[in-house]
Amino acid sequence: AAISGGGMSQFYSQMPDNFTIAVNGNNPIVIDILADVEKSYGDKLKTITKKIDAAVAEERRFDEVVKGKKEEELTPEEKSTREELSKKIVTLRDERDTRLREIGGENKLVKQIIDLALLSNGLLKGKNLTEFIQRSISLIEK
Repeated sequence: AAISGGGMSQFYSQMPDNFTIAVNGNNPIVIDILADVEKSYGDKLKTITKKIDAAVAEERRFDEVVKGKKEEELTPEEKSTREELSKKIVTLRDERDTRLREIGGENKLVKQIIDLALLSNGLLKGKNLTEFIQRSISLIEK
């Protein structure tokens, strides 16, 4: 008989890969979290955001240059430039997102907010629910 891992693999296969949650940026807790992120990431976050903004602006300028051209009318150099700009933006965003995920994973309040969103959608179960409850108790005790 095959071992299915206690059904957990089926549970995770039914969960979506990504979640989108709305957060009230004026909430004092969110303001504190953002301050912690700023402290942890500081100038690096600003630097990478500037790089992303510059790359997006460069991509827009390029789009204006090739505006009105059909795909087959683009030169190989134009196609290559467009592809390089797109890859650059994706790479920079991935770098920023990876670092923010690391910071978020270390911050109990960020984890708590994510788990609250999962709980409100009925997606927080088992071990994750138990950890959420334990974390809630420890945060309340502070």
